[in-house]
Amino acid sequence: MIETATQTLEAKENKINLTALEKGCDINQEIEKHLWADLIITQSPVYWFATPWIYKKFIDEVFTTGLVQQSLLMDDG
Repeated sequence: MIETATQTLEAKENKINLTALEKGCDINQEIEKHLWADLIITQSPVYWFATPWIYKKFIDEVFTTGLVQQSLLMDDG
């Protein structure tokens, strides 16, 4: 799915930036990617109607750090 989406979007001259959570990531780089992006597409398996813990952890870390730094968000509302 990632390959198809990447090829389709690049064919329409979109710039792509990927993150593979299972390979680890730097939270500050992920915040920069979020600030850079016009659109963010996530792909994740669903287990019992919920996303895996690694995805939840990623979202918590990115948005909590972005809130503390006031770079991604300014408040929680």
